[in-house]
Amino acid sequence: MKINKLLKWTSAVLTAGIVFSGLGTLNAQAAPETMPDGTIFDAEYYASENPDVVAVMGKDANLLYIHYQVFGKNEGRLPVGNGTSTANLTPQEIEYNKIVDKIEYEKQYVNSVYAFICQSRDGKAKQVEFSPALSKVAEYRAAELNEKFSHLRLDNSDFRSALRSAKIYYEYEGECISNAANVADSTAYWQRTQSEMDTIMNNNYDKVGIAVENGYCAVIFTGGHTKEIGKD
Repeated sequence: MKINKLLKWTSAVLTAGIVFSGLGTLNAQAAPETMPDGTIFDAEYYASENPDVVAVMGKDANLLYIHYQVFGKNEGRLPVGNGTSTANLTPQEIEYNKIVDKIEYEKQYVNSVYAFICQSRDGKAKQVEFSPALSKVAEYRAAELNEKFSHLRLDNSDFRSALRSAKIYYEYEGECISNAANVADSTAYWQRTQSEMDTIMNNNYDKVGIAVENGYCAVIFTGGHTKEIGKD
């Protein structure tokens, strides 16, 4: 989230006097709390993982939780890690926790992108079904985007060749891509890029696969009838 927007939002929250019981000012003894809505929130972890938020809002645990509820979860930020401190963890445990956090981050990112697509199409185009098979193809494409941010693959073939490799061939096929550390920036990029939004809103599509790798997101759409490979 942009700093000026965060400043304005923080000022509004403070003016309104919004608080959550059970959280106070962050200190060295901070521990995960179960919030009224059932969310487990670790203010110390959230602060350490999001220095951009702390730089504007400080370490007030109430404000950090409000930020997570209003913005953080939609941006792929995690409310809790795998422990409140790494002081007593072995290097292997720390690396393992990083892997688990990465998996959870990517899961939240994918879920948020899918929610954005469904919300965008609501009432304007038929809804798309989430497809694990297409998501596997999207995984290949997301990895390729780390090397070449383009709808063309590393060998300069069209993105559809990734579908062909998976023996997938539909009457209608499309792809959206983005390069952003959080969902908010990805969706903003799509919204200001007409060709990407045209793909998202295309009523010919009824299935979608989504994958994220190091902030690169690939979204694969298909629709219509399946076709025999090689038959256009």
